[in-house]
Amino acid sequence: MEISGPGGIWQAQSAATEITTRLRTGTGRAVLREGRQGQLIVGSASELRRYQDEADLLSGRFFLRGPVAVHVAGHHVVMDGPGQLRVDLGPIERRVAVIAGRLRIALRGQTVEVGAGQQVALDSGRFSAFRETDPWYAAQFRGWARPPWRRCAVRSGCWNAAIRGWRDWGMI
Repeated sequence: MEISGPGGIWQAQSAATEITTRLRTGTGRAVLREGRQGQLIVGSASELRRYQDEADLLSGRFFLRGPVAVHVAGHHVVMDGPGQLRVDLGPIERRVAVIAGRLRIALRGQTVEVGAGQQVALDSGRFSAFRETDPWYAAQFRGWARPPWRRCAVRSGCWNAAIRGWRDWGMI
């Protein structure tokens, strides 16, 4: 994750920090929390900025849990209650899709509501059905590392630590 610094120079960030300019991700994803208890997951190769004290999603893909209020490619999006939505801002597809709940979006000078199972194309304003086929935001990375029992001998008194390690790794 990088934040735009003075003179527009990108600076790597590894600790929690307030975003006052632009943020971009490389490989992986970043999880941001908004002040109203919402959550924003920023996908790989995505970029956003802070605009009028809200996130302004510029490019890439995003997953949001409501309640949230954001700007998406010049459109104000508000989800007042609990819910989930995804935003795709790529070169081919630019859309807002509601997975659960309802949201309001400013489109062509009007505020319209979008419900669960619907998506709106930002360039045309066209509504269509939405069914999730690529839940990238819910990916769980699991793997096997050196098993915890290899780090200690039974007689050394660390057997309980090995059992806890197995639980942490989802092995028991």
